[in-house]
Amino acid sequence: MSLASLITAIRSRRRLGWLAAMLILIVVAFGPLLVSRLLSNVGLVLLNRSLAQHGVTLDGSLADSNLMQAEQWLRTATEVDPGNRGAWRGLGYLYWATSHVSDALAAWRKVGTMSDEFVARGEVLRTVQPEEAEAWLHRALELDPQSCAAHMQLGLLYRERDQPVDAAREYAACVMVVPESLEAQTGLCNAWVSAGEPDRALAAYQAAPSLLQEQAPMLACAGVAYWSKQNYVDAATYMERASSLVPDDGRYHQWLSLIYTRLGFYEKALAQSLIAIELDPRRTDFWRQFGAVYLALGHRDEAISAYRMALAIDPDDEAARRALETLGVTSP
Repeated sequence: MSLASLITAIRSRRRLGWLAAMLILIVVAFGPLLVSRLLSNVGLVLLNRSLAQHGVTLDGSLADSNLMQAEQWLRTATEVDPGNRGAWRGLGYLYWATSHVSDALAAWRKVGTMSDEFVARGEVLRTVQPEEAEAWLHRALELDPQSCAAHMQLGLLYRERDQPVDAAREYAACVMVVPESLEAQTGLCNAWVSAGEPDRALAAYQAAPSLLQEQAPMLACAGVAYWSKQNYVDAATYMERASSLVPDDGRYHQWLSLIYTRLGFYEKALAQSLIAIELDPRRTDFWRQFGAVYLALGHRDEAISAYRMALAIDPDDEAARRALETLGVTSP
């Protein structure tokens, strides 16, 4: 930008008044980049002051005096230096807070990395403020519809909300962009299992790249899908392969114990339960399964001890309490 056009830009902004001459002198001495930073800093201060007074969501107008001045300062900063990312970022927040969504997105696109920033913010907020996290993640997708990271975080959010169909949609969107993502492929498969759709889970498994099909999380998901279909032979085959790849994951041994129990292989089930407990002795569901296998083998006292151990770890474990009551035993 030439000096003449810079002076014109500054003078065209009302409320800048007497500062214009000083700014012109600074331009001559230090150049437009510094002036742009100074202008944007003033605008950001005014924006933060307005947001602190009114909250993040305003009434959809720019009637607030601080916001009007903030917009003028930030706009001038971008005219002086179109590469001023801080000014564009501030304008984006200003327009979003006043419901000027298209203007906000246009400003944020000038920054280039805002989608990643929004994903990061959504990830931080996901477990503590899920509604706000969801809003930030959708903003990320408005800027970059191909953001696999945003779809993944939404998938995790919906999984935590027990919305498996919505989770599956987000994981599938990520898979379309990055088909080699193990996390997305596993999330998709597991989401369909949680939704009570084992056939769709198995279809997702079979559609994954062959290399991913041999990874433990995908094998385990296929095993659980076959379990849901009451196909315990295939369930055992896939879960055994998963367990052989990651032998120190107690969850796979727990699943094998459950599957072997259904198949009537009680000794094998007992051995798998014991491994699971050794790997993670604080899991009450592992102790309950241990008790169930002992009971199937006719070892009542050992079953009672296992159920009592579950209650010792978690006194609120109602499943363990009911199991003891079924055996006519008073809970400890």
